[in-house]
Amino acid sequence: MVNDRKEKLRKLGAEVLAEALLELASRDDMAEALLTRLLAPAGSAKPRIEGQLKALYRDDRYYDWQSVDVLASKLHMILSDISSSIQDPELGVDLVLRFYEADAAVLGRCDDSDGYIGDIYRIEAPELFQRYAKGLTDKESLLARLRILIASDEYGVRDNLLNDAHEWLTEPEMRLFAEDNLACALADRDPHRRFHWSNMAETMASFLNDGALFEHIRCATSETLGAAARADMAEVHLAGGDHARALEMLDQVAADDLFQLGRRDQLRLKIYQQTGRKADAEAVAWCIFSRCPGMVGLDRLLEVIGPSRREEVIAREVERIQASSTFSLIDADFLLQTDNAARCAQYVEQHAGQIDGRDYSYLPGLARDLKSQGHLLAATIIFRTLLVSVLERGAVKAYRHGGAYLRQLTKLAPLIVDWKTLEEHEAFYQHLQARHGRKRSFWAQVDDAES
Repeated sequence: MVNDRKEKLRKLGAEVLAEALLELASRDDMAEALLTRLLAPAGSAKPRIEGQLKALYRDDRYYDWQSVDVLASKLHMILSDISSSIQDPELGVDLVLRFYEADAAVLGRCDDSDGYIGDIYRIEAPELFQRYAKGLTDKESLLARLRILIASDEYGVRDNLLNDAHEWLTEPEMRLFAEDNLACALADRDPHRRFHWSNMAETMASFLNDGALFEHIRCATSETLGAAARADMAEVHLAGGDHARALEMLDQVAADDLFQLGRRDQLRLKIYQQTGRKADAEAVAWCIFSRCPGMVGLDRLLEVIGPSRREEVIAREVERIQASSTFSLIDADFLLQTDNAARCAQYVEQHAGQIDGRDYSYLPGLARDLKSQGHLLAATIIFRTLLVSVLERGAVKAYRHGGAYLRQLTKLAPLIVDWKTLEEHEAFYQHLQARHGRKRSFWAQVDDAES
């Protein structure tokens, strides 16, 4: 497709393309920047890019979340210019690092709630830096500059320069870098810089899969070792093949540590699988499934205990769900996805009072699935819950959805034979009007749809 369009453009001729490009450049800054780059004389790339970097400091505009994409485009253009214009690794590295040195001038005057700017510093710029770093012969000077740059990181983006550093550093270089950063961490009393020094050292130990080195760094630079630190150390020991030491670390993570429990068990599972401890692996897999049930959890459990036990697991889980006193969307979805729609409908009916109508991202789909499989009373319960939630919250922007829920209820009502303990539709409708009859914008939505 791309080659086909390229061939068609060639046939248009130089005159047509030149006119089109000039017109586009007059309307779009990125196109103008591209045109400037294409027409620039040889040898002008370095001063041109340096001028763009200096402009980042001079720009005093504040970019809110609605306009921050404009700033992101400027940053992307600078990196694109470096990438296409600079071939020398030493100059390329220097320009990318200078790009990072301007991060405070950039991030300090924008609302990056959507992460456009952050993604440039976390993904795009590191990839470009790595390309140039691979071609450098003098890594010592580069690492010295990186230590200083990252240690003074105020916005938490500069450490991304070490992403995949193992691809452009040798093992001796990584070990020396780790030692130098550890020495800086031990000598520096500033907690901010100390954190960055130790983090750079630990990053190298992780790349080396050297659990002993990682543990030495963490113990030397931390006053106390909490559950997260022990899980970190266990992870590196595991990567290096020291299963015994990894388990020792994990045994020190308390079973009631809610923040690290899941991570601890995932690491234990890997250790047991790698060392052939099948019974232990299955026991941990069941524990993980009990905390993270549902279809995703089921698939992960079956990867450990074997797909032949699928029906056994489903039967146990259905029994647990039926005995539960609380409603869970994950459990309801599990029943539907495992061909237990009737049990799902019963589950919804039993826990009707617990269903939260604010779960509007998932409940409509559940109601539609139940409806499609003939469980109209359960579907009605959910549509009612959604509708009442919209009206009780006075969510004006959601009134059109509320109108759709009411129309669904009106269509389902004549088809329901047994209402059980649920209020019939006519009485529900009357109560709805009595309580929310003054919400004219909602009823207008209903009237417009019926007309």
